[in-house]
Amino acid sequence: LFWLWFAFGFPAFAAVLGIFWLMIARPAIEW
Repeated sequence: LFWLWFAFGFPAFAAVLGIFWLMIARPAIEW
């Protein structure tokens, strides 16, 4: 179960962090 969460949850968590990083680092981007 842990590996299943790690395989699917970690990429999703990294994607969310990437989105927030883009929003913070480049606020000039118009969504």
